[in-house]
Amino acid sequence: MSVYYNQQVQNTPNIPSVPSMSNMSSTQNPHSVGNEAPDGDLITQLPIDQHQPTPHEVQIIDTLFKKHKGTMDVMFEEAKDSIIVALVIILFCLPQVDATIQKLLPITHKSPYILMLIKALAAGVLFWLLKHFYLSRK
Repeated sequence: MSVYYNQQVQNTPNIPSVPSMSNMSSTQNPHSVGNEAPDGDLITQLPIDQHQPTPHEVQIIDTLFKKHKGTMDVMFEEAKDSIIVALVIILFCLPQVDATIQKLLPITHKSPYILMLIKALAAGVLFWLLKHFYLSRK
């Protein structure tokens, strides 16, 4: 069982009991306004499970309420984008990439600015593809 779950259960404040609805007339009901019925169930009338949670239920709780990440996990998450950008820049600075682009688009022989623009667009598309399709799978 999760320590976090045990702490939450043990730290729950005691809720003062509310008089039963059967003992009160409709004029004494603190939850009704005028002649209206109450909006929901009273807390004291809700079902309570006294059993310890199963390991599967603890796993679901841990999944829903994620634990705090460690320092190394946070650093890796923050550095992942920077590492990807650095690798994409190194890849597109290779002379083989320049030669391939110049073969495919002869206009890049005349202007280095067009070559740089095409490389920047290709690098942006590659980064987006890596980030949103490959790295988003878990």
